[in-house]
Amino acid sequence: MKKTLIPFCFIMFSIGLYGQNSDDLSRLEKAPEISSLYKSALHYVLLYENDVDSLTKALNYIDRAIAIDPNISYSYLWKGEILFRIGKKKESLNLFSSLCEKEDCIYPTLFLTGMLYEKTGAPQKALEYYNRALDKNTTVLKSTVCSLKDFIYNLVIRYFIDGKTMSMDEVKSLLPNHLKNTNDKTIQTEVENLYKNLDKENYINNLWNHNMMEY
Repeated sequence: MKKTLIPFCFIMFSIGLYGQNSDDLSRLEKAPEISSLYKSALHYVLLYENDVDSLTKALNYIDRAIAIDPNISYSYLWKGEILFRIGKKKESLNLFSSLCEKEDCIYPTLFLTGMLYEKTGAPQKALEYYNRALDKNTTVLKSTVCSLKDFIYNLVIRYFIDGKTMSMDEVKSLLPNHLKNTNDKTIQTEVENLYKNLDKENYINNLWNHNMMEY
């Protein structure tokens, strides 16, 4: 039976770790046609994740979304992932790297870029982006708008840097002040779900698994 590999961006978005900024959300609320294009792209990505022709169709939907509103960062992350999956790694890497240099770059973008560098055999460059993601997320954690999902994302980044899980005591010691009253069971459930199947090497290989073309 064919093993379905759910795309990276969809995973990050669906479990609430994507850190999508408020500008993106407000723009999407005003542009239902873009959401429709996303759904069409997702159809091709989920059902035919290793078929270049189908992924290229998905990319066309994303490019149409960008043409409607070029200011939604999520569209470019989708585009970067699909480019990578059809083998256009250099083009994908250039796109992600350019997004990371923007002032409003969000920490998941830095993390995705680190994963891409690691997948292409540049661990030191990957570590640079992981550390930048952690620094960016630390800033987020200090704000009162930080959610529990944001905090869990912090643990993901730490895991990719240190290569080890954290105990509940360590996790709780890092909680920002406004989250310290969170129910222990809630925290424990979130942390257990995070670490349940999180193996760094397999995580990267499964999410960036398509290797049709080279640089």
